[in-house]
Order: sequence, then C-alpha cells, then structure tokens
Amino acid sequence: MESYIKDKETLNQSRLERNVKSLSEIVDGWDRAAEEMAARVKYDTEDKATRAAHQRNKVQLELPFEPPLDRVMARAKVLRTAEKYVCKDRAAQHGDMEDNFQTIAKYWGIHLGTEVTATDVAVMMTLLKVARIKGNAAHTDNWVDGCGYLACGGELAGGDVE
Repeated sequence: MESYIKDKETLNQSRLERNVKSLSEIVDGWDRAAEEMAARVKYDTEDKATRAAHQRNKVQLELPFEPPLDRVMARAKVLRTAEKYVCKDRAAQHGDMEDNFQTIAKYWGIHLGTEVTATDVAVMMTLLKVARIKGNAAHTDNWVDGCGYLACGGELAGGDVE
C-alpha cells in the first residue's frame, strides 16, 4: 500500500509539474502577444512619414531580439538614433539628400579644383565627424551623425546590402 501511495504521489507531482510548465508557456505567449500589440499600437500612432520609412526599411528595422537599450549609450542606441535621422523624411526641411550631396560636391570641386562626387561628400562629412570625435569623444551626436553619413554614402554608392 505504501508503494501505491508513493507512486500516486509521484504521478501527481509529475502532472503538477507538467501543468505548471503548460501555464508558464501560456503566460509567455500572452507576454509576447502583449509586446506585439504594444508595438502595433506604437506603429499605428506614428505619423505617415515615419510609417512609410518603416515600410521602405522593414528588413533593417526588424531585429530577432530587442537589445537592452537602457544601458549607457549602447551601440544599438547609436545606430537606431542614426537610423531614425536618415530614414525620416527630411526632404521637406532640407531638400533631397542626393541633390544636396551633389550640390555640395560641385561647390567643393570648384573650391578644390578637382572633381568631387556625392559619395566623396558622404565620406568627407563622416571624416568631419571623426575629427570632432577626436576633440570630444563623449559627444554622442558626432557618433550618430557619422553613422548617418555612412548610411547616406552607402545609399549613394548603390551597393547591395546583405
């Protein structure tokens, strides 16, 4: 009889552990669903220009994980801030990026007496930010802007991004 009771207790304990595991998986599923819903609500409340930028750059914006951005200036935060700047429609305020870089290239080319391309402008502006970083490495805007200029240069160069 004692063996029967012990077997029954073991069986009940095993069932309880399986039920707890199942409930834990259900709660995890609810948490994931709540996070997805919060992301959708955030997306729905963004302005149309930001939404359009997200659609154009959907592959770049969807990460398989959410980096811990609460830490002091993590690299993901620098890149996401730069991404926000370069993916936002700034043409209304600053004009078309490619046109601006080509105009700057013409002005620089005249001043230097040599041909300068729009891609050269992206590189030179990045180097400007690198020089500023040398003077003050703690000023985050220079890091963010440097990433942004490199991203614009990559677009202008027309290379494939994997």
